[in-house]
Amino acid sequence: TRSIRLIFSEKEAGIVDDLRPYLFWSSDSCVHVRFLEEKKCFSIGSDRACDVSLPAPHLAANHATIVRNICRGSIQFSIKPIFSRHVGVILRAHVFVNGIQVSKKGTRTLTSGDILTVSKDPQAVKFRFNSGDGARARTAASSSPKSSSARNISQFSQTQDTPSPDANAATKATTQKQQVFFFKQ
Repeated sequence: TRSIRLIFSEKEAGIVDDLRPYLFWSSDSCVHVRFLEEKKCFSIGSDRACDVSLPAPHLAANHATIVRNICRGSIQFSIKPIFSRHVGVILRAHVFVNGIQVSKKGTRTLTSGDILTVSKDPQAVKFRFNSGDGARARTAASSSPKSSSARNISQFSQTQDTPSPDANAATKATTQKQQVFFFKQ
């Protein structure tokens, strides 16, 4: 099983910035993450033609506040239109929460343990939301939060039933875990 972990934190690896949080990304698959500052939301796009936004529109304007509130245990999501090259029209992905299809419009609050799936197939792309009552982010992969911390973390895991990566891929993934992305590619 491959796991993609998206970790939001205000302070990590000795770097402190009170104005905006850092995004830590570790992945052995093709998932692109960016921060849309003007819309105050985190956007996750994958190679499976879906685009998931995780906004916090009811929160204060600064990014640190957004992250703190995300870590308190709930988050909203919305689905953006996607353009299909195959049919040449704008489509919307199907949205499932805990395996049950939900409306494609508006927002819905996810709480700890919920599984958000965005795909034509409810078994395809999954993002599991864990509340922020967890340990500090670590560069080493961990399956779940283990201890409480004042600076909480939100973690999403995407799981796929795929073979384990070979040694080279594992080395590459380990290197990626130590990278810091400043929301602009």
